[in-house]
Amino acid sequence: MPAQNGPRQLNRLKLSLLLAAAAILAGCGHDHHHRNRDRDHNGIPDRYERNRDSDGDGVPDRYDRRPDNPRKY
Repeated sequence: MPAQNGPRQLNRLKLSLLLAAAAILAGCGHDHHHRNRDRDHNGIPDRYERNRDSDGDGVPDRYDRRPDNPRKY
């Protein structure tokens, strides 16, 4: 340890350790783009547009009597 060079050297050591720790911890807050889940890139997250019409008959699932059956009746 640099105890011979005085408090100025000790302050530099503390500052460099603090900057190194901050640089390591800064990577923890990075939000990855694959968590946004907008696979079709239309600006609407998939959690809001998922299962709107799962059988493809043109009727939204919340109004469809049988959302898993593509036949009308």
